[in-house]
Amino acid sequence: MPRSYSEKFLLDLYNANQSESLGTALAKLCVQANIPATYIAIALEVSPTMVYKWFRGAGIRKKKQKVVEVFMDFLKKDMETGVLPAKTSIDARLYIQNLVGVKI
Repeated sequence: MPRSYSEKFLLDLYNANQSESLGTALAKLCVQANIPATYIAIALEVSPTMVYKWFRGAGIRKKKQKVVEVFMDFLKKDMETGVLPAKTSIDARLYIQNLVGVKI
């Protein structure tokens, strides 16, 4: 079962001094969409540790940047159309399964 985002993580993420990188933009979008980092890792084919590093501002390699940007576009579109935010962890899991075609 994926963990929810901690209060400390959320406070750090929205700290005014936090620089906006692609990873932190991804984090904010995932928090708004209520999609756990574990599922993001599956969708982007990286480890959960890597996703958390990105969320905290670590650089994203060039070969993954386009995939991350396209993934973010899907999240934004689905936020606009009301598909997201996911109401439950099960909804989040099903969303990722449908998006990437991989059973979680």
